[in-house]
Amino acid sequence: MREKKKIESTVGKKRERGIILVTAMWIMLIISVIAVYINANTGFQLNTSLKSLDSIEMKYAAKGLIAKIAYDISTRENPAITKTSDSFFNNSYIPLSPETLNISSFTVEIKDEESMINLNTAAQDILDRFFTTYNFSENASACLLDWIDEDDDDTNNGFGAESDYYISLENGYYCKNAPLSCSEEIYFIRDIESKGESIIQNFTILGDGKININTASEETMQFLGFSETLIEKIMDYRKGEDLILYTEDDRWFNTPQDLSLI
Repeated sequence: MREKKKIESTVGKKRERGIILVTAMWIMLIISVIAVYINANTGFQLNTSLKSLDSIEMKYAAKGLIAKIAYDISTRENPAITKTSDSFFNNSYIPLSPETLNISSFTVEIKDEESMINLNTAAQDILDRFFTTYNFSENASACLLDWIDEDDDDTNNGFGAESDYYISLENGYYCKNAPLSCSEEIYFIRDIESKGESIIQNFTILGDGKININTASEETMQFLGFSETLIEKIMDYRKGEDLILYTEDDRWFNTPQDLSLI
C-alpha cells in the first residue's frame, strides 16, 4: 500500500514538473516574440528619426545659405547694383526683409522640362499668344526678347527695353543681353515683373527648345499655335483605348511621322 502511494506521489511530482516546464517554455516563447517585435519597432522608429533629422538638417542648411548670401550682399562696402544676381535682393517684387529670410521649409519638385516652352528659344508669336492669354502688356514679348538678345537695340521699334531704361530705375541695373540663367530673372524684365509667377509655372529655361508632344499640356500646345481639333486628337491618341491619361494603355509618339496616325 505504501509502495503504491509512493509511486503515485512520484508520478504526480513528475507531472507537475512537466506542466511547469511546458509553461516555462510557452512563457519564453511569448517573451521572445515580444522581444522581436520591440526590436523591429525600435529599428523602424530609429530609421524614421534619422530621416527626420536629415530633413531638418537640409532645411536649416538651405535657410542658412540664403541668409549668408543676403547678409554678404547687404554688408558690401559698395552696394551699387552691377549684376542681375545682386539686384534680385533689392527688387520690389522680392523684397529682402526678416520675413523673406524666415524660411521654415523648402520644396523639391520634379518637372518634365521638355513638356514646356523654353523662354530662351521661343519665337515671338508663341510668346505673344502666352502674354495675351494671361493679360500681359502688349510689349511684354518685346521686353523679354530685348533682355535675352545680344545687342542694345530696342525690339519692335522701341517697344522693348534695354539698359537705358533699366539704369533709369531707382535701383538701376543693366539689361542682361544674354539668355536667362534662372527663371527668377523675369522679375527684372519690364512689363513682365509683376506677373512673373505665370511664366515660372508655364515655361522653362532648360533644354534645347524642342517640345515633347507626349508630355506637353493642352495649354502648351495652344501656345505653340495648334488648333483645338489637333490638340483634341493628340490628347485622345495619348490616352489610349480607355481615354484616360496615365494608365497602362497610353500611347506614345515615337517619331514626327506618327502624328499621321491621328
